[in-house]
Amino acid sequence: MNYKLIIAILILLCFDANAQISEKQVDELVENTLKSFNVPGIAVAIVKDGKVVLS
Repeated sequence: MNYKLIIAILILLCFDANAQISEKQVDELVENTLKSFNVPGIAVAIVKDGKVVLS
């Protein structure tokens, strides 16, 4: 993989790390992931400060 691409991805992740995501966006992300990987289900949990805030 190209180092410039890796750096660009890392920079984007840093900027997006503090972004908030809605429950609807999480649901959409899960649905897209299920379709992309062609799997029947996945487990998802979002943890903040040691507490599950969404599962």
